[in-house]
Amino acid sequence: MAEMLDHTRRCADLFGCAVGVEGQYPAAGDPWLVSTWPEYRRLFESGVPYAIDLSHLHILACHSGVHDDALVRDMLACDRCIEVHVSANDGRGDWHQVCEQPPWWWPLLQYINPKAVVFSEGNHRRKRIA
Repeated sequence: MAEMLDHTRRCADLFGCAVGVEGQYPAAGDPWLVSTWPEYRRLFESGVPYAIDLSHLHILACHSGVHDDALVRDMLACDRCIEVHVSANDGRGDWHQVCEQPPWWWPLLQYINPKAVVFSEGNHRRKRIA
């Protein structure tokens, strides 16, 4: 994690722009950094810019049984939050579904940093299969 954060800072210096880390979610074999609530907190406290994918947090919440609303709110509101990705899933995988019902994190959208880019990753062309 420390090495990834250092590389992120170096890339920002090299390119002269903000470089953000996108948090992930738990997966078999634990292949990704920033896939647990403590790792999200460490990213938040690192001072490095980041992107929040709310569907990734839904998978994390389903796997861990925990919704850390306070951390998500603080991360969304922070000026280092440069992107917010919005889509839905069933908590088992990142399916990029359109949000048809308000998910648990919906009330937290009001805290988004006004300078962050917010976009839907929901595939609006794909028909929903019941």
